[in-house]
Amino acid sequence: MPLDFKAKIIQIPDWPNPGITCFDTSSVLADPLYFKQAIEELARPYLEQKIDLMVGIEARGFLVASVLAYRLGSGVVMIRKKGKLPRETIAQEYSYEYASNIIEINADAVKPGQRVVLIDDILATGGTMSAAVKLVNRLGGEIVGISFVVKMDFMAGEERLKGQKIYSLVNYA
Repeated sequence: MPLDFKAKIIQIPDWPNPGITCFDTSSVLADPLYFKQAIEELARPYLEQKIDLMVGIEARGFLVASVLAYRLGSGVVMIRKKGKLPRETIAQEYSYEYASNIIEINADAVKPGQRVVLIDDILATGGTMSAAVKLVNRLGGEIVGISFVVKMDFMAGEERLKGQKIYSLVNYA
């Protein structure tokens, strides 16, 4: 019997700001059965492909990217908020539902031609992921796909990721 991931994801109204609903995926990560199945489902599109790097976006993206990298035999790279990486970085500004921010990646993290999958827990407006795509493209990486635990179709984040292959475990219409 397939697992009901939507039933496991906790929706928290008015967090982090009034009018915003948080879709908390930590309950999926905390349950061994759900976590294992989530990784298997998220790995499926890439099983027959050569993937050099999983690029995880701070912070839950790190967790999923690390396990997917292990599962697929690739390396793992982090994209973090500004000021969190100690070596030379490149940066990209972005905006989302209620704020703007800057993310960074180590300047030598992705080599030209490396086949990359970007990972984050949630696709909402697409601001963070579109900035991550720009960073990987600037370093010359070839983006094979972008994966999310949750994709909020009603937020239209895919519009900012046109031309990318997008995979998700759960969709909210």
